[in-house]
Amino acid sequence: MTPEDYRLKRGYMLQRGWPERSVEAAYRADPSKPAVQALDTWNSDDKNVVVLSGPVGVGKTVAVARWCLLRPTRIVFTRATTFAASSRYDQESRARYYGSAGLCIDDLGTEYADKKESFLVDLDELVDTYYADARPLLITTNLKSAEFQARYGARVWDRLHDCAAWIAVKGESLRRATP
Repeated sequence: MTPEDYRLKRGYMLQRGWPERSVEAAYRADPSKPAVQALDTWNSDDKNVVVLSGPVGVGKTVAVARWCLLRPTRIVFTRATTFAASSRYDQESRARYYGSAGLCIDDLGTEYADKKESFLVDLDELVDTYYADARPLLITTNLKSAEFQARYGARVWDRLHDCAAWIAVKGESLRRATP
């Protein structure tokens, strides 16, 4: 990627909510890092959803940002906590999530799990929308598959089982690495 291509793509990503630090780290990302290598194996034409699971700090968000940086699809970014806090009655924010060419939900599992399971309804609808339209949906989480299934239930898990690649990454936090 040329510096000019990066500058343009960086602008598109920042407009779509990507954190600047993640975009810059993605541009400089080491392709040998486990999260980057793992995500590079994902065939989005075969499975339009990917769940990148692993411990805190292994580079999941950077790997997803790098994947998006290297492709023409303009993926919208949101944190799971931001999506959970958005009102289902706020048509503008919902249109951003549901109407995009692709979506990244970062850190799923960090959002508040309300007792009435309102978030589960919203997540189920979102997964179903991307599942039905075969648009890319990229999810990062610190949850292991069994924890994910227990937290989000059989309905979400069943859809993901059909349309998602579950990629587990291992390793130590890259944030502790010496510069």
